[in-house]
Amino acid sequence: MSLLLGLILFALGTVVPGIALAWAALPDGGPIEVATTGAVIGLFALPVAHFAAAWLLGRSVDGPLIVGVSVLAVGTAGAIQAARSNARESTGTS
Repeated sequence: MSLLLGLILFALGTVVPGIALAWAALPDGGPIEVATTGAVIGLFALPVAHFAAAWLLGRSVDGPLIVGVSVLAVGTAGAIQAARSNARESTGTS
């Protein structure tokens, strides 16, 4: 595997879902704050989720597992954003 492909897979598997979760958790945060918080979440919290999922499923940490956990993290961030949007619409705030 080339270095460039490895870096792209690493970014898609850890950093991008971390930024999505940080964006959901910090809706009023600036771009630098969201990016750094997302990088920390992606580099430290998501690998723990990868290992926990591998342990619970009784398998090793491999590509499909990392992609699955990452997609679940991005879906969770989307659900948080949707719930926050619905709450704002029902209360009439922006």
